Amino acid sequence: MFLYAGRYFSKKINVTYGSYRLVKSKYREIKMEIRKILLLFYFLEMSDTEISEVLGNACCTVYRNRMCSLDFIRDR
Repeated sequence: MFLYAGRYFSKKINVTYGSYRLVKSKYREIKMEIRKILLLFYFLEMSDTEISEVLGNACCTVYRNRMCSLDFIRDR
């Protein structure tokens, strides 16, 4: 399976089934509010400012939650 490395890169990354399951299990451990932030950012390509307006949070809160959750997913 191949995934694109974020919205700013066109390079393909080879994702094994084991790494996919690991990311999926980590993603499920994140709170629903932060999951919404990740989905809006990566799939709807909304900026932190746009997400903060939709969810009613401060922009810095959206940024901090997004970055902390990505760090959580990256750590094994």
